[in-house]
Amino acid sequence: MALPVTSNPSLDTTMRVATMIDPESGKPFIAYAVHRFGSPRSGFTDNVQQGGITAKIDLKNGRLSMAHFYTKEGHKEIFEKHPGSQAIIFNQQIPDWDSIKERIIEMSCRMPYLKYVGWDFILTDDQLYVLEGNVASGLGLVQLYNPMKEYPDAWKFFRHYGYV
Repeated sequence: MALPVTSNPSLDTTMRVATMIDPESGKPFIAYAVHRFGSPRSGFTDNVQQGGITAKIDLKNGRLSMAHFYTKEGHKEIFEKHPGSQAIIFNQQIPDWDSIKERIIEMSCRMPYLKYVGWDFILTDDQLYVLEGNVASGLGLVQLYNPMKEYPDAWKFFRHYGYV
């Protein structure tokens, strides 16, 4: 049985939302989030290394950035609209973003031993499904947009644990 999807076709793939446990307070926080989309290049799977595209999610308001794609040669392409469906991506609002953040933090609170996880989620009109959790997730997706130093809480986490 296929999962239902949102009423907005530009939001019909997965989100990678990274949680970290603050080394000082012991409380979880969302370090970064990106939305991944399939494309004609990727066979409509959202795997970025196979040609999928991504948009950064603004953690405060849940709005999407322009979408990015990088060729194997390292050339950047930027999209306002999905290259296949032509659905607008830029500035689209993730529905009920504040509730989604609360649910993700609540889930992370239940597993404080997982200090850094890149969670993959599917969002439907009324549900948030966890596909998987990637412990010590790679940073390539988020650093397409900004270097890690520009994410102060995450940078503090990495410094504390000796990643940098």
